[in-house]
Amino acid sequence: MAGRVAGGIWILGGISVALGTLLANRSDVDWRVLGPLCAVAVIWGACRGWLLDWTRTPRWATHATMLAAVAVGSAMVAAGGGSDSVAWPTLLWLALYALYFYAPSVSFSYLIVIAAAVAAPLAYDTHDTLHNSLLGTLLVTAACGAPVAVALVVSKRGLVRRRESAEAQALTDSLTGLANHRELQRALAELNAEGAALSHYAVAVVDIDDFKAINDAAGHEYGDGVLVAVAACLRQFTEAEEVLARSGGDEFTWLMPRASATEARDRIDAVRKLLGRQRHSYRITLSAGVCDERHGNDANELIRLADAALYWSKSRGRDRCQVYDPVVVDALSPDERASRLKRSQAMLGLRALAQAIDAKDPDTLAHSERVAELVLRLALAGGWEEDSALALRDAALVHDVGKIGVDDALLHKPEKLTDAERGEVHFHAELSARITTGVLSEEQVSWVRCHHERFDGRGYPAGLIGAEIPDGAALLSVADAFDVMTSGRAYSPRRSRAEALAECHSLSGTQFSPDAVALLERVVTLKPEIVEGPVSSVEALAK
Repeated sequence: MAGRVAGGIWILGGISVALGTLLANRSDVDWRVLGPLCAVAVIWGACRGWLLDWTRTPRWATHATMLAAVAVGSAMVAAGGGSDSVAWPTLLWLALYALYFYAPSVSFSYLIVIAAAVAAPLAYDTHDTLHNSLLGTLLVTAACGAPVAVALVVSKRGLVRRRESAEAQALTDSLTGLANHRELQRALAELNAEGAALSHYAVAVVDIDDFKAINDAAGHEYGDGVLVAVAACLRQFTEAEEVLARSGGDEFTWLMPRASATEARDRIDAVRKLLGRQRHSYRITLSAGVCDERHGNDANELIRLADAALYWSKSRGRDRCQVYDPVVVDALSPDERASRLKRSQAMLGLRALAQAIDAKDPDTLAHSERVAELVLRLALAGGWEEDSALALRDAALVHDVGKIGVDDALLHKPEKLTDAERGEVHFHAELSARITTGVLSEEQVSWVRCHHERFDGRGYPAGLIGAEIPDGAALLSVADAFDVMTSGRAYSPRRSRAEALAECHSLSGTQFSPDAVALLERVVTLKPEIVEGPVSSVEALAK
């Protein structure tokens, strides 16, 4: 734009000076100088405005052409009659151009140069009316130019503010206020350029657990609020030189120059704890993966490895941060990732369905999630391997999904059920197993199918006895019953934890496995807060 405007000033100046001088019929004009100057101005203006690419031209070249324009304008004044020359407006135009297109300090310097250019031809002016002509010229210039100059400066400031705002919006996620994908790519290129000079730098990929299920259950407006809340928590632990970007729908990428992987993990854990202390209608947790410069100098590759660590965290039960280690974390191929992602998406769908079923009644709201957390603690207390304990937790999250096939009136009926009604309710365990087949493993499906079996053989759907009941189902059974008793139902009043624990103890060896009841007593007695609040990490539970 500046190049086009400058070109226009050159052309307009050359044409207007030539025509104005001809129309004035001046006898004291030196056309041998003025004519070539006007022609050069027109030709150079066309080249400057439309043939040259000023985006690739060195900055000094723009200043050189500006100074040349001032010199040519001053020469036009001298050759065109001095103080009463028609060429004076060209210098005014150049002053206004400098005010608009240059920074204040630069434009002020040009105003001084242009003032000197005004004085130069007047110093050799021989007209008797020099002083009067000069005074008139200055007054007219001030009267016409001052308002235009003020308007240009105000317009320029408004344009600069709008441009800065537009640039910020182009690099910012509109919902969270974090950097967007475009800004992330710029920061990655910068980090790649500086990486060799940094002693440490880490990248982290953070994902909101089960965000789709939350979005489906609570609506997109609530989901947007979750994104904003998570972004605010992350921003609290972001240093000035770091870049925090929303890189996907519910995914954030964090570039941490000068941070080690351990430091990055500690900060993400601090974010998770801060988020866990906040009150939300749905439990919000984060999974994350971290990688640092030890595994490469390319930031894009580090993000890929951090993403693999994130996936490892997701597959191990979520709500944790994993530092990339090639011995522990597999960098899956695209086909492997797609296969596991497809299964994960199916699991998300089942969880959303289970949450919708729980949400039908205030008494059952978040029932499956509470049971899942408690049964995970029971399994870890019982010495289960971490992977197995997390698999049991996943099964517990969807253990009641078969209730979709049971009439709500029966599920919430306060009176005693008839045999036919009881049979319909009992079918939900088998239906849950059928629905989860193909998404869960065979062992997980067996835990879901058998979570209403009784130790004395009077349970359903198969009437298994004692050791025939899978260990996971036995733990799920006591966790499920404990949560039902402590949250209450239409057919059963709410009990305290001590009362529920005493009830489970009295049913040890009949309804519940003695080993499962012993674990429940151990967990609730040693850590009474264990049935309240979110799981902070699997490692903490195992202590």
